[in-house]
Formats: sequence, structure tokens, C-alpha cells
Amino acid sequence: MKNTLPVFNISFRPFFLLAAIIAIINVTFWVSAFVKGTDLGLVNFDPLFWHGHEMLFGFTSALIIGFLFTASSHWTQTTPYRGCFLIFLVALWLMERFSYFLNISHNWSIILLNIFYPASIILLFLKLRKNKQVYIFIPLLSTLWILSILHTYGYMSDSLSLQDISKNSASAIIRLLILLILGRVIPFFTKSRFKDLDLKINVPKFVQRFSILTLIILALPLSLFLSPSAIIIVYLICIIFNTLRVLYWKPLIGMKEPMIAVLYIGSFALVFGLVMELIGFFNGSIGFSQAPLHMLLAFGLGSVAIGMMTRVSLGHTGRIIKADKYIIISFVFVIIGALIRVFVPIIWNEFYETSLHYASGFWTLGFIIYLIKFFWPLVTKRPDGKYG
Repeated sequence: MKNTLPVFNISFRPFFLLAAIIAIINVTFWVSAFVKGTDLGLVNFDPLFWHGHEMLFGFTSALIIGFLFTASSHWTQTTPYRGCFLIFLVALWLMERFSYFLNISHNWSIILLNIFYPASIILLFLKLRKNKQVYIFIPLLSTLWILSILHTYGYMSDSLSLQDISKNSASAIIRLLILLILGRVIPFFTKSRFKDLDLKINVPKFVQRFSILTLIILALPLSLFLSPSAIIIVYLICIIFNTLRVLYWKPLIGMKEPMIAVLYIGSFALVFGLVMELIGFFNGSIGFSQAPLHMLLAFGLGSVAIGMMTRVSLGHTGRIIKADKYIIISFVFVIIGALIRVFVPIIWNEFYETSLHYASGFWTLGFIIYLIKFFWPLVTKRPDGKYG
């Protein structure tokens, strides 16, 4: 296995590269298709479905699997998947991305668009099956896979309700996954960076439980069996306890370090996305603008993605974990792009189409900087001679 290309030595290498590439390609071409009517060459799908499905299940899957497969080897003290295993998974991921452009039946489209998650879940299960503390990732990823199938089938069967339910549930599961991961890494990063302060970061168990439980509840199609007032109560409880959870991570200290600050910003964006969803119950224009969804994916997930991808790409390739000016610029650009995408359609709707160019430009430029800075480190051996 040690004779394979360095890019296949550990999962974050290929999948973080692919996450950055799909983030750039998808957003850029979607804006071109929406504003200019550019023909993207899609066969069984329209540009709107392609954009939404790829960001929910393509970009996110590369990011999450790249991280979990890397972290799981540390959690279980086992050898990470490498070589042929990663080549196989990358091939499946790429097959999903290219299936949009194949002249095949609807049934085959559904199959080819949903082959990456089951293979990843099986391999992750084999890695985590003896570690019950992190076993929750298996059912969550399995749920995402099912929702991906339902989202695809909903489009194929012209069922807008099924598309909306699967999209909203998938967004909620992604938020839960990311906040679970951040709950493990942010306290660790903060304590490690500020060792001289001897920080004690302990989130009370009742805060942990209520924050996670309510996030799980919000992943259900609540409108089918709860009254609006009951849904609002669930949202309020979820917002309160998840805000408390993030505050217990000591953000006022962690925000002093750019490499950690971007993760805190992403955390608060994920929680504020809940606030925007709640406001959407009273203000239809908020939901229509897709602001809550983009607060979650473009701002929350985008900030966490660029932050984690950068940190892991530095630390796990034997480099010093420190933000230089280019890294900070990439963070700022992703955040600016997300802010434009979320708030301009609400405040200045007449500039909506124009704002898409600026939002996509800033957001993708952040990931372009990441690619330029980390492409070579990710495809070559570690300078310290270690394997990984």
C-alpha cells in the first residue's frame, strides 16, 4: 500500500480536494445557468436540482467522509483506509458527479446518484463498530443516504413535497452531524492552543442531551404531525440549548486564534440558521429567499469546511497549524460570500441576481485560494517523512 500515490495515503487528501473542486464548479456554473441560462449539459435533471443536490449530498459527503475516515483511525487507534480503498471510494464519488450527464434511464440515475454513501457507511462501520461513543455517525450517514434517494426520486416523480421534506430533513441531519463533530474538536483545539490558561471546557450533560435531542427532532417532518405552536416551542428549546452549548466552548477565548475563530463563526451560523427557520414561520419571504438554507450550508457549513479543511491539511501533512494571510483571506472571502447570499435577497431583493455574482465570486474564491495553497501538499509526501 505504501507504493500508492501520496494523495491516496489518507482520506482527507483526495476528499478535501474534491470538496473544494465541487464547491467551485457547482456554485459557479449554477449562477451562470440561473442568470444567463447557460446550458450545463444535464440529461435527466435541471440546474436547480443539480445545484441543490450536489451541495447537500456531493460537497457535504466529500467533506464529512474525508474528515470521519481520517478521525476514525485516531479514535480507534487503527490504520486509516488508504490505497485501493480510497481509490474505490473516489471512483464511486466521481461516478455520482458524472451521472448527471449520462443519457440513462431514471432508475439508473437514482442508482448512480446514490452509490457513494452505502460503500462509505460499510467501511466506516467496520472501523467504528467497537467504539460506541462515535457510533452515532453510522445511523446519521445512513439517514442521509436514504434522504438522498428520496430527494432524487422526488424529482423524478415530480413530487415537490417529497423533495422539500427530504431536502429539509437532510439539511437538519447535516447541521446535527457538523455540530456533533464541532463538539468534539473545538474544545480540544481551544484547550490545546491556550494551554497556559489551563481551560476547563465541560458542557453540562443536560445541555448536551437537550441540544442534540432537539436537533434530531427538527430533522423529522414535524409539520405532518405537530401544530405550528408545538414546532415553535421545539425550535425555541433547540436554539436556547445549542446556543448554550456553543457558549460553553469558551468562544471569547477561542476567537483570538483565526484557525479556531472560523469554526466558532460557523457554529454560531449553524445556530442562527435555526433562528432564521423560526422567523420563516412568521415571514414567508424569509423561507422563499432560501436564506435559512444558505445560512446553514453557505455560511455555517462553508465556514466550518474551509476551517477544518485548512487545519487538517496543515497538521496532517506535517506543517505548522498557523493561519497566514492567504488562509485568513480565504476564511474572510467564504464568510463575505455567504453573508451576501443570505442577506441581500432579504434586504435588497431588487439586487438579487447581481448579488449572486458577488456571493458566488467571494465564496468560491475562498476555496480557490485553498486549492492553490494546498494542492501540492495534498498530493505529495509529508516533508517530515512520516506516512499519512
